[in-house]
Amino acid sequence: MNFVNFLKSGKYVILTSQNPNKNSFLYFKDRPKELKELQKEFFENYPNIQEINEKLYSYLLKFLKSKKYKFIRCIGKYGAIEKSVIVFGVSETKALKLCRIFAQECVAHSAGLIYYDNFIQKRKRKKDEFNKDFDDFYTIVKVEGEKIKFRLGFSDKKQKR
Repeated sequence: MNFVNFLKSGKYVILTSQNPNKNSFLYFKDRPKELKELQKEFFENYPNIQEINEKLYSYLLKFLKSKKYKFIRCIGKYGAIEKSVIVFGVSETKALKLCRIFAQECVAHSAGLIYYDNFIQKRKRKKDEFNKDFDDFYTIVKVEGEKIKFRLGFSDKKQKR
């Protein structure tokens, strides 16, 4: 399968569990206890932000494997570089749940940018860009030895999902 074609038409979510800028975590009841403890440790040990972010990312991988999600690792830059994943076959509803569990402001879903408060910036596929020299708001994934750098296109308008 051509991965660029999959990115253009497939069903997936791109997310991270990291918090490089130490933004306040958004708290939701459905977070696993182990994750709550890691997020608490994040703020108590802020000088060790890189170490805590590595633990958060390791937990994300462990969580996805335990739930039998299929995914591929990637790197995203959204203000700061973050270790991320592309998770395959995820509905918008499950993407919102993952966004909340991992205390992210939003996640990039194949249907749009889904925010923790159930708003969305719908996907504008014609605005998608591949293998250009972006400064910010991009993802890099390596598939079958090929590095793909891309930016998904989204509407400027945020609306209730």
